[in-house]
Amino acid sequence: MADVWLDFPSGSPGLYGTNTALMSNGVYSVVGIELQEDPDPNVTGIVIRIGAGSQDSTDLRKILPTTQDKVGVAFRLWQNSLDQQGWGLCFNKNDASRQISITSNSSGQLIVKQGSPRSGTVLATSPLNTIVANAWQNIEFMCESFATGGTVRVQVEGIPVDELTLDGVATGGPYSQVEYTHTGNFSGALAWVKDLRIWDGSGGWGTGFPGTTQVVDLGPTGDVSTGWSRTGGASDAGILDNTPPVDTQFISADNPPPAPSIVTLADLPINVTSVRSVMPILRGKKSDGGDGNIQMSLINGGNNAYGADRPMTTAFTYWWDIMHLDPATGNQYTPAGLDTTTLQFNRTI
Repeated sequence: MADVWLDFPSGSPGLYGTNTALMSNGVYSVVGIELQEDPDPNVTGIVIRIGAGSQDSTDLRKILPTTQDKVGVAFRLWQNSLDQQGWGLCFNKNDASRQISITSNSSGQLIVKQGSPRSGTVLATSPLNTIVANAWQNIEFMCESFATGGTVRVQVEGIPVDELTLDGVATGGPYSQVEYTHTGNFSGALAWVKDLRIWDGSGGWGTGFPGTTQVVDLGPTGDVSTGWSRTGGASDAGILDNTPPVDTQFISADNPPPAPSIVTLADLPINVTSVRSVMPILRGKKSDGGDGNIQMSLINGGNNAYGADRPMTTAFTYWWDIMHLDPATGNQYTPAGLDTTTLQFNRTI
């Protein structure tokens, strides 16, 4: 299994600040959430609030790169009151039909259901007080699709929930979408989510449950070299580090393609002990209908780990790659290896 998406890093304004319109720039197919300050008074950062729309509506939907039999999601959940019992997470088919879901109730129990978290058939329920109010808790939900022999696995704070360890159950699928929804129709906040990680059954890295992981935002900190032009800023790194992005400030590469733009990245927090994956991401477009491709790569030890060579469109769109291996060693990234890594943007066509 391999990571396919990371979002809403702890203690950070993230990719979008509070501008939900940016989330529709090629990232999510449905956006019905709000972006708000972290409800934890000890943390500064932007998180998503679930429950802004009507009952059972789609709060957030992410389309997977490919349809998969195995999908997992890890996230941190905060509820200001268990009585509101409003959030739900679903794995959907490509027609948006909800196949299997997880939600909670006013007793702090997690519930796995066939179908929708509001009206689906209950498969299993965890003990009382599995989750609590007014605290961030790490939840992991992984399913393998099958008409009658599917599997479900759930962990809370890295510990398996035995009552939600299911084998030989109807889990539907295969899965093409991950969706957040809510079961109630409340005017107050229902739940907040951050440190979102989605993985699927492809690849051999980032397998299984990540445990109590955190998504960390490593913004650009300085220029190494550049052949790109700047508009509205004095450095490539300063322009690229705008959160949310400012459309009047950008770097650009004319044709023929210039030398790449290479920037340094912020160091990981000192308490990080391992690195599961790295996701370089950009938001870009081309100015006209001509050809224009951009490729990102991570550089360490004089070696490049290349992302996909992507044709740009004339509309601002987010593009990203998921990388697990340090190009300097060929092994999975370590914190020390990531701290010496730089990020390159290259116009290839």
